[in-house]
Amino acid sequence: MPWAWGVGVAVAAALRGGRGALVVVPDGKDVALVDTALRGLVGEGMYVTITADLGPAERYRRWLRVLRGEVRAVVGTRGAAFAPVRDLGLVVVWDDGDDLHAERLAPYPHTREILGLRAHQTGAAMLIAGHARTAEAARLVASGWARQINPSREALRRYAPRVRPAGEDADLARDAAARAARLPTVAWTALKHGLTTGPVLIQVPRRGYLPALACLHCRTPSRCTQPSLPVPEPHDLPGTPPVPRRHRPRESTLSGLVLDTHPAESDAPRLGDASRRGDASRLGDARLGDVRLGDARPGDARPGDASRPGEAVQPALCGGPLALRGGHAAPYCRWCGRIAGGWRCRICGGDRFRALVVGARRTAEELGRAFPAVPVKTSGRDAVLATVEATPALVVATPGAEPVAEGGYAAAVLLDGWALLGRPDLRATEETLRRWMNAAALLRPSAELVVLADSSLPPVQALIRWDPVTHAERELTDRTVLGFPPAVRMATLTGPPAAVREMIVSLRLPRETQMLGPVPVETPGRPAVEEERAMLRVPWSIGGALARELKAAAGVRSARKAPDLVRVCMDPMDLI
Repeated sequence: MPWAWGVGVAVAAALRGGRGALVVVPDGKDVALVDTALRGLVGEGMYVTITADLGPAERYRRWLRVLRGEVRAVVGTRGAAFAPVRDLGLVVVWDDGDDLHAERLAPYPHTREILGLRAHQTGAAMLIAGHARTAEAARLVASGWARQINPSREALRRYAPRVRPAGEDADLARDAAARAARLPTVAWTALKHGLTTGPVLIQVPRRGYLPALACLHCRTPSRCTQPSLPVPEPHDLPGTPPVPRRHRPRESTLSGLVLDTHPAESDAPRLGDASRRGDASRLGDARLGDVRLGDARPGDARPGDASRPGEAVQPALCGGPLALRGGHAAPYCRWCGRIAGGWRCRICGGDRFRALVVGARRTAEELGRAFPAVPVKTSGRDAVLATVEATPALVVATPGAEPVAEGGYAAAVLLDGWALLGRPDLRATEETLRRWMNAAALLRPSAELVVLADSSLPPVQALIRWDPVTHAERELTDRTVLGFPPAVRMATLTGPPAAVREMIVSLRLPRETQMLGPVPVETPGRPAVEEERAMLRVPWSIGGALARELKAAAGVRSARKAPDLVRVCMDPMDLI
């Protein structure tokens, strides 16, 4: 790849000058590309690669070689940012917008921030490279800390792909079948012509088969209507002695409802209490262990609504999204994993589905039927292909898993642009452009690229002009007006409501601090867990003071052995 060769040239120049070099890339596929480039530029033995696939023993041996000064260059993934390179003269981070550069464990460091601090402390040069540009990199340029290096317009015209958007009303008017088809005529034609000379790439935003379903009649998103799985009691865990029967509550097996009556209490349910509360369950002629649901609807009652023994409560529903694993599989819940064979829509009562989002495997299945004589290859989370041959083939890949084709792809189609642009995320447009440009960079010079999105959208315009710089500057301006990172420093406090409020009260915040929230947050797969998140916003100049105060407050809670955990994160990637 040209970018790997360019990084290798920079590392070779640092080694010739007697300085060390450190290169951090998102994943092992990129490490292999840089490794191949460096092998041809500086030779083996002058550098080491450090990835998680090596195993702890080999990784430690290579770490010791760096520590002893036997090698002066390191190429690796996120963990390699801490490699003890002697006489460091160059640090390189490739594709700093990739979320793999952000550590998901406390204290949540980012590769760009780590390498920036090391470059500042050691006086080394720092190279932030990528096909796209993040708002954080644009801020470094705007502040004067960094200087941008851009290709000439002549080079862009020579090597950039020819981008054609396919999502405008005029296109749909000319192509009546495009309204119902997922692949419009312009994309179909690009794939057909590209297959005559080599492989073609189809980027699909979502993995799986049909990851999101809806009711066929009313279009309501399909949700799991089964009761939430109960949390196991201590006596249910393996290796725990059973609790004597006289201490256990008597339970009903009807839909998981618990009557919680003890032998010392009356053997009849409290019918009067239920009637005074106006419960939907008709308990007039109920006997112990029998509950008539009557007109009660699932989800009307919430956990904890019944505080007295004998009161029947509808269990909390799972509420997870339903999906399909294959064309002949039954729908299942993506949260609890149970089969939803008897599902019916709670709005209209329908029992048939339609696809909200089509995954990579279903796309590969459809393209295989459309091009029966062409092999179809998939690359995603289950199996990531590193390279493909130059022979004609349909390569269906999710963002970030696109294999490198020998000589480049002859054409490419970026499907379902709305799925990327419509995400409720602060970085949705920036991340969409980054994924599109990374896929477009795998094409041959002047190859045809079809993106299924409206051409008037800023990310599509930036892709057509191949101008990520202007898009990043515009993104930085918008965030400055709205008061979001990287224009300001922002910390998030997430945890149980009482714990979050207690920590906020204990803080001695700077006067300029603005607090947003706390507001409830959803925990996928754990609907019964109640958490809140508060956001603290301060100007960039006093971000260090906020971080020190949060560190002190977290230390106090840890020393007091507070039972509830509050997660503190500075400038998180998934802020919104």
